[in-house]
Amino acid sequence: MKKPRFEVKRSEKDKQFYFVLKAPNNKIILQSEGYRARSGADKAIKSIIKNAAIAEVIFLRKKRRTND
Repeated sequence: MKKPRFEVKRSEKDKQFYFVLKAPNNKIILQSEGYRARSGADKAIKSIIKNAAIAEVIFLRKKRRTND
């Protein structure tokens, strides 16, 4: 059985490191910001792995417009 996985790539355009988290069906479910160093991307991935399991989910609702 496939597992979710992180893929790290360096952009040719801006030379920064980016990562994505892919679901077992290979769809991207998370995309990172750019990091100047690979170590920055690695730290972000470790933080996601550590904190995702304990993160709470909050559903935000749009405020209704009132016609004044």
